[in-house]
Amino acid sequence: MHAILKCFYINIKLVSLCHFRPAELQFFTSISSVMVQIPACVFMIDFQKARNTMDMTILTAFILNGVFFHFQSISAYVLMGYISPVTHS
Repeated sequence: MHAILKCFYINIKLVSLCHFRPAELQFFTSISSVMVQIPACVFMIDFQKARNTMDMTILTAFILNGVFFHFQSISAYVLMGYISPVTHS
């Protein structure tokens, strides 16, 4: 869901005449997808079971995954600034 919303939002922003820096695009797409994901998580996650199965290894993996995902997204936005979004996808 996050990737679909992100692609949709970035295409809308690229079509408009406004020019955003890669970090701004990452911020706006992340905020919009979090606004959709939080209500979905409240209804779909069993928080008691998730709390019981969480350990430091999984938590560290989740944090590293998030950091590297944002680095990859910012690099993709920089790349799309140099080439057409169609060529990139």
